[in-house]
Amino acid sequence: MIRLVGRFFDYLGYLFFSTNRHGVHSPFLYDFADKVLYKHSDTVFEDLEYLRSLAINSNGKIHRWSISDFTIRFSLKAKYCQLLHRMVGYYNVNSFIEFGDCIGIESCYLVYNSIVTNNTSFKYRYISNENNQVQNFTFTKFLASHNINGYISEEIFLTDHKLFLFHYAENPAQINAIFDRNLANMNEHDIVIVSNIRYSHEHYICWKQLTNQNKITASIELFDLGILFLSRKLQKENFILRY
Repeated sequence: MIRLVGRFFDYLGYLFFSTNRHGVHSPFLYDFADKVLYKHSDTVFEDLEYLRSLAINSNGKIHRWSISDFTIRFSLKAKYCQLLHRMVGYYNVNSFIEFGDCIGIESCYLVYNSIVTNNTSFKYRYISNENNQVQNFTFTKFLASHNINGYISEEIFLTDHKLFLFHYAENPAQINAIFDRNLANMNEHDIVIVSNIRYSHEHYICWKQLTNQNKITASIELFDLGILFLSRKLQKENFILRY
């Protein structure tokens, strides 16, 4: 109950400080807001939301959590998942890498339909926080390889237009450490997404640490999702957008 009350006041603060596309001065970020963030998804995702309902009603376990509780607490809401799907198509993402514990609903949205499933060069990597208990869960059926320590093989970094999805679940500081180990190999065409940035005060502090990295040129903060850009064409700016 205390956490819910805290999130309610966090959300009020978010609404007060956030703006819409007209508060964005960068042409690149305005284009993102206009053509991706605020664009309605034409695709219907009923089957993926059915998977979410199965997870919520599951009796299984993931680490110390029930799958049901983990899904409710840490899986991104449908509107954020749909945004991920639109970003893959708009930015021609040809490779994406996930870090941290997740149920796999976000993964399903990323590879949904012909945007990537018809692209034979598409690569998927999932990297868990500890052990790899998630790999046997049905929803993460796109797994190709695991590297539990958070180091990715060099050939992944040879491609442009990569999307990195960092899941802030129980230990955001650990995810930040993995981010730091791999940041030097990211290029200006890559996009970094961080989930659950306002789950707790610790989560939000870790998110702000990422935005202050020198290589990060712009950040967009939604309520539960953060987006980092590395394009050298951008000036250092941080925006809070209403979504």
